[in-house]
Amino acid sequence: MYNCEIKTYGFTSEPYALKEIINSIVFNQDVVVYIADLLVDSFPYEEIIQKNKDNLFLIIFSPEGHAYREFRQSIDYLIAHCGVIPKNICIHSTALRDNNNPVSLIGNIAGIAGLTINDIDVDPDHSFNNTSPSHHFICLNRMPRWERAKLIDGIFDRNLDQYGKISYSTIPVRRDYDLVEARMGFKQKYWSRIPMILDQDNMTVDRSFDISNINIQGALFNVVTESAYESIDPTVDAVAQNSPGITEKTFKAFILGQIPIFIAPMGTVQCTRELGFDVFDDIVDHSYDNIEDPSKRIDEILNQIEYVCNTYSVNDLAKLKEKIHIRFKYNTQTLKMWAFNNAQLIRQWVDYFREQGVV
Repeated sequence: MYNCEIKTYGFTSEPYALKEIINSIVFNQDVVVYIADLLVDSFPYEEIIQKNKDNLFLIIFSPEGHAYREFRQSIDYLIAHCGVIPKNICIHSTALRDNNNPVSLIGNIAGIAGLTINDIDVDPDHSFNNTSPSHHFICLNRMPRWERAKLIDGIFDRNLDQYGKISYSTIPVRRDYDLVEARMGFKQKYWSRIPMILDQDNMTVDRSFDISNINIQGALFNVVTESAYESIDPTVDAVAQNSPGITEKTFKAFILGQIPIFIAPMGTVQCTRELGFDVFDDIVDHSYDNIEDPSKRIDEILNQIEYVCNTYSVNDLAKLKEKIHIRFKYNTQTLKMWAFNNAQLIRQWVDYFREQGVV
């Protein structure tokens, strides 16, 4: 029997199921596995230097769509100065695809899907699927970001805000210039409209799963501003999340019985399809998902929002929702299938360690 030593760093609570899964794997030699969230805590680099690198593995864990770009400096240091073998480094996050990545990636939504259904009643018979639409779309934005500002600025320019409910920059204001920063990206004539409060003042992370507000429930379309998006200027924002992946933001749309329009990295819609979710291609033209330029992608997304707002009346929305009701139920069932899906996670990790020759 070979020994598997596991060390964790940077977590207030253990990453979902990871230690249990690693401990369940039968290795063919002794291994040391470090599991760390390099975004929130220091890491014992000096300790790593002293270790035998042949059987040392580093799992970088993040509950969101982080990939190589976010960890690039740390990973490069681990390889160049600590001697860690690149193939022995694996990022585990909700990023489902990552190009130009010199290390491994295991993307999986099991943990965040499970957390979402734990915090929200996803029983299709008791969810909000039967709420009659009162407006076309919802667009929730707790954190101010350039792509969200551009999106909402465009919604204002096209007078589409009359069709939807929008929030923007509802984070607690800690500094005098927070509000000034939040308004950057908007035309000056819109500055007085920011922040936009919809569900509650000072929306905090621990309330991010709340979907009880009627303004949220009453929309048929959900303009989902996902956690990740490419930078408009990579030379300035070199570590912006740019890998496709979905989080509770998208899951909430499915639970609510809503049709998502994704503000997310190129390829996110395709990844969502590959996970088995219905993205309603017959209703929304998601071809924006293939546009490489992140700014032009938002322009095309605005065209889609304008199309659905001009095509459907509120009465039409109610008829459409009734017509496709069973497809919403399918999405919630798919979400429940993914939640805490240990079987798939185990297969992914066994395959990874087998590729490294230790299983």
